[in-house]
Amino acid sequence: MLACVAFASLTSLFVPAFAAAAPSVTIDQAAGQSDPATSGPILFDVVFSEAVTGFTTGDVDLSSSTAGGSLAATVTGSGSTYTLSVSGMTTGGTVVASIPAGVAVNSASIANTASTSTDNTVAFTGPTIPPVANNVSIAVAYGSTNNPITLNITGGAADNVAVATAAGHGLAIVSGTSITYTPNAGYSGPDSFTYTATNTHGTSAPATVTINVSPPTITISPASLPGAIVGTAYSQTLTASGGTGPYNFSVNAGSVPFGTSFSSDGLLSGTPTVASTFNFTVRVTDAYGFTGAQAYSVVVISQTPTTTTLVSSPNPSNAGDPVTFVATVSSLGSSPAPTGTVTFFVDGAAAATVPLAGNTVSLTTSVLTAGTHPVVASYGGDASNAASTSNAVTLEVRAQGSILIRQTVAGGDGSFGFSSPEPSLNFTIETSGGIGASPAVSLQAGAYSVTAADMTGAGFALSSISCNDGDSSGNPASRKATINLAAGESVICTFASTNAREKTADIIEEFMATRAGLILENQPDIQRRIDRLNGAAGGADPLGSLLAYLSGITDSRAVNISGSLAAMRRLGEGAANNVFDVWFAGTYSRFDINDTDGNFGMVTLGADYLLNSNLLIGAFVELDRTDGFTSAAGGTAEGTGWLTGPYLTARLSDNLYLDLLAGAGTSSNRVSPTGTYTDDFDATRWLFSATLQGKWQYDDWTFSPRARFSYFEETSHAYVDSLSVPIPSVATGLGQIAFGPGVSYRYVTDQGIALDFGLRLDGIFKIGDTSADGGGDFHGRAEASVDASMPCGARLRLSVAQGGIGGNSADYLSGRLRVSTPLN
Repeated sequence: MLACVAFASLTSLFVPAFAAAAPSVTIDQAAGQSDPATSGPILFDVVFSEAVTGFTTGDVDLSSSTAGGSLAATVTGSGSTYTLSVSGMTTGGTVVASIPAGVAVNSASIANTASTSTDNTVAFTGPTIPPVANNVSIAVAYGSTNNPITLNITGGAADNVAVATAAGHGLAIVSGTSITYTPNAGYSGPDSFTYTATNTHGTSAPATVTINVSPPTITISPASLPGAIVGTAYSQTLTASGGTGPYNFSVNAGSVPFGTSFSSDGLLSGTPTVASTFNFTVRVTDAYGFTGAQAYSVVVISQTPTTTTLVSSPNPSNAGDPVTFVATVSSLGSSPAPTGTVTFFVDGAAAATVPLAGNTVSLTTSVLTAGTHPVVASYGGDASNAASTSNAVTLEVRAQGSILIRQTVAGGDGSFGFSSPEPSLNFTIETSGGIGASPAVSLQAGAYSVTAADMTGAGFALSSISCNDGDSSGNPASRKATINLAAGESVICTFASTNAREKTADIIEEFMATRAGLILENQPDIQRRIDRLNGAAGGADPLGSLLAYLSGITDSRAVNISGSLAAMRRLGEGAANNVFDVWFAGTYSRFDINDTDGNFGMVTLGADYLLNSNLLIGAFVELDRTDGFTSAAGGTAEGTGWLTGPYLTARLSDNLYLDLLAGAGTSSNRVSPTGTYTDDFDATRWLFSATLQGKWQYDDWTFSPRARFSYFEETSHAYVDSLSVPIPSVATGLGQIAFGPGVSYRYVTDQGIALDFGLRLDGIFKIGDTSADGGGDFHGRAEASVDASMPCGARLRLSVAQGGIGGNSADYLSGRLRVSTPLN
């Protein structure tokens, strides 16, 4: 039993492998059928491999056919054999028929495959029918051109058309299968021509195109004419349009007003003599004899003469001021008072039309430009009063001038007041970016004065007053501009002020800060004092003046001269070290600031006493001179000052030294903020410096780290400058904290010359209490040096330094050459 079940299951699994195949289908042109030339039908034999159902007309695919027309398929038959009929072709090409897969099914409901074929493409040559030309009737407008003709062609499609018989009163032009018609100039009436149509199968018989050219419509303008007045000249010109000129005018009915005539060119003119209504018809004939007509009616009335008078006030007038024109109309008869309007003409153009009020009318205007203007008043008349025109009145309009006050200021903006006897010249000018201006004030020609407010209390000094014309002037001392304004002139007066207080204070601050840096950087070297503790004498330097010739070698351009009695004694007496010494040092530098070069010189004289090998005390006096300074704001300054005070050098240990120095003094200075004047000012000053320096030797190497704090402060005295501006006291303080290592290597030549090659790196932090000091900046400084010590005591030192490394301070490269020799 189980075996049977298994066999049955296996059988059912393999049954689909033996199912019936899908029916196939072939489609070919019907046997014995030739390629047709007419619109059909074309027959195809459709044979399925077995009987099918569901095959209908809509299942046939004709999409690959190229024959023109609306192709239609019809299917007849049943079972496995069918006939397909295709019709609807109109132009040559091919008819291709196919049967898609899946359109019919066999008895097992299996759909057919796509058709195959050996001849399912039939060539269709198309019909061989010539075109037929038919008659046409059209209407065209007179004077029109290139009117398209809608031809009537049946039968086969035409490839082209031709004019068989030309038009008698126009021109027919062929283009392909189209014809246009243009009537002859001046022609109106019937016309005709014949045409034929042709294709590859033949040419049609001629057909007639009948044309009606409509006549022109000639219009006379204007359509009506204005009334006339007895005794008043009358002139009207008629024109014609719609026909072809020239036109000829005539009166063919009625009559024109008595006293007038009508010319053939359309002019009705003359002076009417009789009051009445005149009706007449005007006829016009164009160049080809076509006519038009227009009826007219002219009413002629009798009016009383009038006079019109005109006056103006004021005359002459000023540009921009109002002027009034008054016209008076008077009737010369017993007619009613004049009514209507008066038109004012200025420079020949109508300015305004104003209705009469009583017998007068006025016009007020303020827009007339400078110059002379002819003005006329014209009364238009009414039913009882004739029109009249006044004599011309010449109005003189005087030109105005304008005054503009400009305020410039150097060194800061402000609010500047101005006063004048002329009310419109009283105002306040606010400057921005160093400049401000009043509006341009229009004024009549004449003399005016403008005075600037005294701004010295606010720190502003008036330096100049200038006007752009040739006859106005300014006096800075009185702060007044005297302006002579001519008609039509535009005067600009410039008041130039300087913020003397702020600018001068800025220059003084920048100058003293620059000098403070030079003083701090050029203090006498502490190495001489350390050498005193160690039993050596400071060098003498009479050859230092030679370096004046070498000032262009380095950026710093500094020359140092120094000497001491100890050096002289040591040279003359040997190694003995004296407890008392007098020394001096001199420095000359050329500095570059704000793209200009300046000069700085300092001479220092001192004396010290060696209390013991660990402590040295002394005092100094220093004189310095700075000139050639130019500030960022453009002003210049120079000054001479002095400092005096004590100093102390102490040995803290075998390898560590402390040096303290303090001084106080004054300076006398000159400042020129603008280059036009110079003022003197004094200042007080003080200096403090503290240095820790170490010294360690290893064979020929010497290590000398150093830390230094120094501070210089200078305060200027308040004063009143040459422009009467009070300048406040300015305080400038500059400090430096410098620290870093130093290293040198000594090499002694066979001649006994000691060469020391040194390198020092310092980090410098600047401390300042003003913006000019550059306070808060931290930068680095590197210095390399070569020191040559001669057996005779003379010394030569060359150093190169790079400053401003990594900070906001100026980046500079400097070099220094120093020569020392014992004094004789």
